[in-house]
Amino acid sequence: MTDIELIQYINVDLSRLLKLLIEINLKFKSLKKNTHYILLGNVEKAIWNWIEAYPNEFLELQTGKPNDELCDCCDKLFEQLDVYAENNNKRKSYVWSIQIMLLLLCPKILEEIVNAEAGAPFSQKHIRKRNFIDSVKKALIPHSSSKQLTEAAAVTCVKLCKASTYINNKDSNNFLFKLVNSVMTDLKLLLFHSKPFIRNPSNITHDVELMIECFVSIFRITPHGNNEALKVRHFQFWNKTYMCIFFRLTRFA
Repeated sequence: MTDIELIQYINVDLSRLLKLLIEINLKFKSLKKNTHYILLGNVEKAIWNWIEAYPNEFLELQTGKPNDELCDCCDKLFEQLDVYAENNNKRKSYVWSIQIMLLLLCPKILEEIVNAEAGAPFSQKHIRKRNFIDSVKKALIPHSSSKQLTEAAAVTCVKLCKASTYINNKDSNNFLFKLVNSVMTDLKLLLFHSKPFIRNPSNITHDVELMIECFVSIFRITPHGNNEALKVRHFQFWNKTYMCIFFRLTRFA
């Protein structure tokens, strides 16, 4: 467990990240069940560490310099996780956020899925990935899915929005922004225009941080737009400390 926890602190560039994902691909099935969730959470943190420490590598990956070996590895790990979580909502709630990160590392595949919405050719070998995107979109709408999956979809889409902020927001034709735009309305309705988004009443800190992360991401994507996220109906939900953090982040985003 200690070794797995240390993964989140590794300084990985693209080549080291690839080695890490290859190793996980090989060993995932042989691990004990109680280590799966811990492993996936720490691997996701490692991916974010890479994006934040080496944003140029992530940008190059998204804008014309895909890494075929990385894509192949992430493709296989995505499929493995999809089978692992099949017909199990609890597992889906754990794997969805890392699955979207794995798809972001396969820009060609993700672009094909996004373009298929407009009628472009689509390979059936990516049907699981397309179904995943459709399931996340559907789960964003309350009462259309289980509460557990709705919460997982919210987290997944916030991660997607955050990742898109590492790409130039003037590149409006980028497929990633098309995907973000397809979920943004429902995401804002879920987080900002309904009752407070609370997963665990005894610890609301993570949910407040999620809302802040979402707001800042939306602000960075459309800094000059008419930002509906400002028109939240439950400002009284946050205390003054959180409100100060909220507006400070948006001010300097």
